[in-house]
Amino acid sequence: WDMVRQSAQGGTQTQALAAAMVGPILLGAAQEVEEVVVSYREDDPASLLEDDGHIKLVALSVDRSDMVSKLLERRRRGANPISALSNGNFATINIRARLIPFVKRRFPPLVWVPQVTRRTLVDDLVAGLTVGVMAIPQAMSYAAIVGVPYVIGLYTAFVPVVVYAFLGTSRQLVVGPVAMESLLIASGLSGLLTESECPKWHAHGKSSLKSQSQLCPEEYTALVLATTFVVGLLETVSSIFGLGVLLRFLGKPVITGFTAGSAIVIMTSQLKDVFGIKIPNSETLQEVVKNIHAEAHHTSGLCVALALAFIAYLLFHRFVTRHRVLKRYLWWLQPLGPLIVVIVGALMLGNSPYLQSKLKYVGHIPEGMPPARVPITSEMLGRVFPTAFGAFVVGDMEAIAIGKGLADKHGYSIDSTQELLAQGVANLVGSFFSCYTATGSFSRSAVNDMVGGKTQLAALISALVVMFTLLFLTSWFFWVPKFALAAIVITSVIPLVDVGSAIQLYKMSKKDFVVWLTAASLVMFLGILQGIAAGVALSLAIVIYETAKPQIIILWRIPGTTIYRNIKQESTGTFIPNVFICRLGSSLYFANVVYVKEMLLKYVE
Repeated sequence: WDMVRQSAQGGTQTQALAAAMVGPILLGAAQEVEEVVVSYREDDPASLLEDDGHIKLVALSVDRSDMVSKLLERRRRGANPISALSNGNFATINIRARLIPFVKRRFPPLVWVPQVTRRTLVDDLVAGLTVGVMAIPQAMSYAAIVGVPYVIGLYTAFVPVVVYAFLGTSRQLVVGPVAMESLLIASGLSGLLTESECPKWHAHGKSSLKSQSQLCPEEYTALVLATTFVVGLLETVSSIFGLGVLLRFLGKPVITGFTAGSAIVIMTSQLKDVFGIKIPNSETLQEVVKNIHAEAHHTSGLCVALALAFIAYLLFHRFVTRHRVLKRYLWWLQPLGPLIVVIVGALMLGNSPYLQSKLKYVGHIPEGMPPARVPITSEMLGRVFPTAFGAFVVGDMEAIAIGKGLADKHGYSIDSTQELLAQGVANLVGSFFSCYTATGSFSRSAVNDMVGGKTQLAALISALVVMFTLLFLTSWFFWVPKFALAAIVITSVIPLVDVGSAIQLYKMSKKDFVVWLTAASLVMFLGILQGIAAGVALSLAIVIYETAKPQIIILWRIPGTTIYRNIKQESTGTFIPNVFICRLGSSLYFANVVYVKEMLLKYVE
């Protein structure tokens, strides 16, 4: 068309007019279009050749559109590997994407490493050091919840972080040990060791004041590592076959209810170290309260006083560093609260033989890099699968939600499928290096973002801080009191009891509030896995109920137009005599077809 325009502009008026008429026809034929709109000044077709004239291609031809529809169908099949394989379309999976974009999706550092500048390098260095310092006491505290040695928590804050940094698409997410996963694993694996594996515990049963993790630490740790392996396997398989869509059935009401109930159970489970007493580990609120009441006469007043003082300090520290005025000057102190508590507690006990004789402390933590080991045997698979599945669902929902929130804030997007793969490989590799299940940490990710972390380089630096601690500094934590770690856990999970979300759900949807209340109550009084299962079942029941009785929207015509609107949204409208027009709120299928038929007959009788 440009060639036609240029040749005609130098010719006569007749040549210009002929070009203006014939040009669009030629252009339409060349582009295989069905309709062409020609724009030019009124009474001057030759103006089409000037700069203000233009041609608009409105619709492709039928043949061309058919080609496009087939292309879109191939793309749809390519997005579902199972469908592509079942149709024998191997090329759709392996060759559809170009090599470079494919490699960049699977290895995100190729995207963010070229964007690193001196400024972002400094930001990541500061953020990494800050998160690393924060991760050390948290990792030890969460390991205590699981019931594994403290050093396992440090391993988990090191190996999975490094693996995720090379595969994850979120630039601010920090993975590692978290409170929810820790409680879920401890709850799910409680009492699963067989009599041959832990005869001491089976000799006393649940009446024993010591758990299997205390009486048979090696065997219990092996069970935890097997769980981590299965979690990683589930995440990896889900990413390969696109099964992450199943996580959508665990909606916000279930997640927030589960989180609130779990946080309350976590807080009560830490009271034994606050009171300085020995009680059996339990996964329900009523059992914990009952056991504490039974051993209350052994409470150490000194331990309670110091623990409450540490809790008060941590709450005050959080308030001051997040105050809208003071945080301008004290923001850098926010992640240091747990470390300050650990250091103060260690100095107190390390310099006081009296406190050493009265209070429980961490003790020896082995130095060195994580040892390699085979994490699972075929015999363990069936025992740990229910716990692993629960950890997989909850952990990945939490990680992807945190990652998406941070990505939206910074104007980029994350790939949920790649996130599943990154989490899966991180847990698979971690299970071979004595790590328990890792997922996205809300608190450490928030601090990483607040301090200015720009890429996963910050996470790598935090991992180096933990590695340095493992190699040279573990002896410094010998005298850390257990009540200090309990104080860290309690103050960390208090914000997870989000009463505001419950109130909002109650105002917006009573059904969602019932789901929240059910999940929270069952987690507290029946157990973690039971609460998750009941919450998911209730969510599915509500979805089925809604689709079985779909909304039937009655439409009428806006006067003077051919537009039809909902009678509840338009105050005035007109009906066509003897014609009833409606729109269904969902697809028709066997469960709702009878209801729709009955309602339509009622409307038109």
